[in-house]
Amino acid sequence: MKLLLVDSMGVLYRGHFAMISNPLRAPDGTVTSGLAHMLNEIQSLVARHSPEFAAAAFDHPGPGFRNAIYEEYKANRPPMPDDLAPQARAAPVLLEAMGIPVLRREGFEADDLIASAAAAARIRGIEVLILSSDKDLLQLVEDGVTVFQPGKPGRAANRVGPAEVPAVIEVEAGQVADLLALAGDSSDNVPGARGIGPKTAAKLLAEYGSLEAVYASIESISPPSLRRRLVEGRDAVMLSRRLVELRRDALPGLDIESLRPSRPDPAAIPMLEKLGLKKAVERLTSVRSAAPPPPSPDGASAGAGLPDDLEEVSGMVAVELVRPPSDINMAPGGFAAAWAPGRSRILDISVQSDSALLRGLAGRAGLASTDLKPVLHGLASCGIDWVRQEHDLSLLDYVLSPGPAEPAPEEADGAHAASRGTPAVRAVPQDPGERALAALAGCLDSTKALERDARLLALYRDVELPLARILVAMERRGVALDMEALGALRREFSEALSEIEQRAGDLVGTRVNLNSPSKVSAVLFETLKLPRLRKTGGGADSSSITVLQSLRGRHPFVEAVIEHRELAKLLSTYVERLPGFVSAVTGLIHTRFNQAVTATGRLSSSNPNLQNIPIRTERGRRVRKCFRAGGADEVLVSLDYSQIELRILAHMAGEGRLRSAYRSGRDIHSETSMAVFGDASFEHRRKAKEVNFSIVYGITPHGLAQRLGISRDEAAGIINRYFETYPEVEEFYRRCFSEAEAAGETRTLLGRRRFFPDLASSKGSVRKGLERMVMNTTIQGSAADMMKLAMIKAHARIAREMPEAGLVLQVHDELVAACPREAAGELTEMLRNEMESAACLEVPLAVECGSGSNWLEAGH
Repeated sequence: MKLLLVDSMGVLYRGHFAMISNPLRAPDGTVTSGLAHMLNEIQSLVARHSPEFAAAAFDHPGPGFRNAIYEEYKANRPPMPDDLAPQARAAPVLLEAMGIPVLRREGFEADDLIASAAAAARIRGIEVLILSSDKDLLQLVEDGVTVFQPGKPGRAANRVGPAEVPAVIEVEAGQVADLLALAGDSSDNVPGARGIGPKTAAKLLAEYGSLEAVYASIESISPPSLRRRLVEGRDAVMLSRRLVELRRDALPGLDIESLRPSRPDPAAIPMLEKLGLKKAVERLTSVRSAAPPPPSPDGASAGAGLPDDLEEVSGMVAVELVRPPSDINMAPGGFAAAWAPGRSRILDISVQSDSALLRGLAGRAGLASTDLKPVLHGLASCGIDWVRQEHDLSLLDYVLSPGPAEPAPEEADGAHAASRGTPAVRAVPQDPGERALAALAGCLDSTKALERDARLLALYRDVELPLARILVAMERRGVALDMEALGALRREFSEALSEIEQRAGDLVGTRVNLNSPSKVSAVLFETLKLPRLRKTGGGADSSSITVLQSLRGRHPFVEAVIEHRELAKLLSTYVERLPGFVSAVTGLIHTRFNQAVTATGRLSSSNPNLQNIPIRTERGRRVRKCFRAGGADEVLVSLDYSQIELRILAHMAGEGRLRSAYRSGRDIHSETSMAVFGDASFEHRRKAKEVNFSIVYGITPHGLAQRLGISRDEAAGIINRYFETYPEVEEFYRRCFSEAEAAGETRTLLGRRRFFPDLASSKGSVRKGLERMVMNTTIQGSAADMMKLAMIKAHARIAREMPEAGLVLQVHDELVAACPREAAGELTEMLRNEMESAACLEVPLAVECGSGSNWLEAGH
């Protein structure tokens, strides 16, 4: 048996640049050279070797574990060419539609996924074929693992087995990682030892055998200059070894059966025709007509063993995806269904009997899953609307035991660690059939546990569960990305970075690589002699943003570095990366809303993360300008709760002065400014605003001093005067801490809980951090609950009165919807009413509204 593994982007890049002077184009002019080359290479190897299993590996778009090890890893990589980006977006969707499984995992590169899949296959005695021109993957070559390096278009791939590796890279396969560690790799910005190139590294390994042996024999190495380079570069070499060595544990529990290609999706043919890939269409058509349905894992036909009479199925059916698609608009690689203990089957939606059964179940049984949203997406992509939504095991666990989860930005790391300690995260089986059985049993058990707490049961049943379906609708609707505006922004930001680099160099008299923390540190602490404030984990002087903020005002070079860092992050994290999230199926961005991640109950988003787009800077706001409604002649409507956390504080604390200010419509920041500073001047009101929002989360005098740029004593005085003005707030804090200490948990307005088992025994800074987290959860968690209630009310109202509109985004306290241009005013008022009536508080809720052709214009 054989497994074909494809280094997808490597092959795509090679094909694109091989035909750069005379590219292939689709009928609409889109360049398709890379896609055509990749599909031809895959189909050629499949025709010659007939692998039973196959997978195409892709890098995850976010930073990986190597970036955590070395900040400068791949820092000098140029952005993806404009003509290649659409091909990169289309590749995983096309491959999945053609029946080839796609591998992608957060934190890992495609090479790690290939190494891990290869290791899993070899354990089973399966021969591995790797399609890649990447020299890093040569370290995997051994008996049973062969690399095929793509040739020029039209030529056969070059076969590289154990005997051929030395001819390609001058060392044995087992020495490849050592060679790259010694010589470095400029394409990935892997440092290696300065002054040692590939030939010298190869000679050292030929003589000593391994990197460890080279350093064990360091005293005998000559000439002395080479020995000196090795000694001086040892740390860099050992770091490089960690960077170049491929991980073989990136796919824990991988079931090789999940890599068995499925029958091609009919949707692949129009996609290929649109791209002008005629040969691929011809091959795919012949494959579809000839291929039998794929076997079930146990060898039986996909429909065997299923109940002929749907009357056997009652109550609840658990459904899991066999292989999730990389694009939510594509059909998954099958479903696993379980309807009774020990009764589960794999369903192939392309088989008529399986499709009919799944549709029958959808009309009569309740749906359960370990994670409901991906299943709802998969069903929707197959045209199935499951009417009864029963249970989501991940949400049940989240409501019952919210503990290890992402901390809010305001929370200290040490304190966050101390707040954990409730039940461990549930282990979910890898096998989809077993996972469906686990969902069935787990949902029943967790529901019984939830029924002992009426508030938690209501939170789950009335808030979290209905919200899951709303989030699916939002994700499927998506938002459009203005590629022209984004391209202009990329050019502008790139030019601005060059100007900042030039200015920084002029300030210190030499050109400085501002992308290199070590080079920046050298200028700060050696050239400019600024105070050394912090060390990195490796013992070097830190030039982190925290250090830079502390050094502000000491030299204009510091300001230049801060500006460069902020702009470079905008460019690399959003402007350059956002196009990679555009669906090749719809042409829209379909961000994922994570419902069971944050410790406070807030939603987060990923792929892409839209929560962290900065809105306080002019440049950050301009990134928002690139987002627009997905439909023609549609606009975005934005509604943002005004001071919702302060209003919740006024309600929960029973603070009379705060309540009075909100009820009468007075400006709360001016109110605080008058009480704390004696006037409401512009500067004092600005500080009062900072005080109001900081004290909500129990900020310390030290923290407030840093935020306001004042002394610690001044900050302590401001906090004291604040509590003198609003005494019920201080009493409310004491009451919250006391109750959390006694119960080991705190609760939001709707009863959502977060555990603090170590609060009673904690001391010093850890306790202070935990106390801040108690307040953060109580206030911010209540605000999150309120936003979820508002979303449920808003979605229901839209469905009743304006079905052509729809919610598309939720970020912090903001809700964004899309609608026809002429309906913007009506939708704004409709949503304002629903948001302001989401909960009954002792103070009125207020919403700021706006609409426009893009997200920035819709802001307020």
